[in-house]
Amino acid sequence: MRFLYTTAGTVVFFLYTTLSHSQEEFSWSIRQHSRDKNLTSKPALIQRTSPDEGDSSTSLDLAIKGSYLPQGSDREFSLTLERHKNTLITKEQDLSALVFAVEDSWGDLTDGYSFIPEFSFAHKTDKKKDSKSLLAIGELTGIWGKAGINYLKGSDDFKWYWAPTVGLEYENIIDAEDNNEGNVSRFYTDIDITFYPFFKKLDNGRLSLFYSYSYWNDFSEDDDIDDGDDTHKLKAYGISWQLTESPPKNQQGIVVSLEIKWVDGEDPRNNKSSQEYNQIGIGILY
Repeated sequence: MRFLYTTAGTVVFFLYTTLSHSQEEFSWSIRQHSRDKNLTSKPALIQRTSPDEGDSSTSLDLAIKGSYLPQGSDREFSLTLERHKNTLITKEQDLSALVFAVEDSWGDLTDGYSFIPEFSFAHKTDKKKDSKSLLAIGELTGIWGKAGINYLKGSDDFKWYWAPTVGLEYENIIDAEDNNEGNVSRFYTDIDITFYPFFKKLDNGRLSLFYSYSYWNDFSEDDDIDDGDDTHKLKAYGISWQLTESPPKNQQGIVVSLEIKWVDGEDPRNNKSSQEYNQIGIGILY
């Protein structure tokens, strides 16, 4: 754990000090996950969770991301430190990850669309399962204005967008207390849909309603880690109210929000066990 923090801090500090005074573009952000994309960036959350079974708990989903965009390039490089923690006794989660990613842009938005591929490599440390693993992900999303894909559509009173993503994951569990080590390959798809009622009246989208659905299928898995369940689903929907104003366009700033969410399912990418719960939380996005 200390190694993750030290490595991430050293690299981010080096990039900032060497690039911040050059013509290259370096930025950092606070969000919920390393692979959140532009329009769909979700805020880091500190939450109070109430499961259908068991006592209430506190959870944290946080990612601190440093990004580097070379001058004149559409290819962005990033390094992210992620923390996901849940204190629920029966569904404890304590995961740290250091993620290196490369995001590109294929196509020209002047033609109305652009594909956005991303390739990432992560080192994960799970304290509750006492395991370490390496995770490689290749995924594809895009921007298509006419279809509302990662692009706001609608009127002044009601706007919306949706964000489909498809990808492949390969995870190698390299160290586990119970010696259940091995490889698993997964197909992954995700859909995020967000609505903004009364968009203009509420300061350009302070109120939002959202729904997301994620699906994983283990199409190849070593016997030592095969639990017989090859399908994983995660559904979430809720409402968010932005408490602070958004920063001016093309400028960074802190945005604080209040979020109420209902969640059902599991997330193998972030070692989250299957559960059903509702939660209220404070979101921070920078």
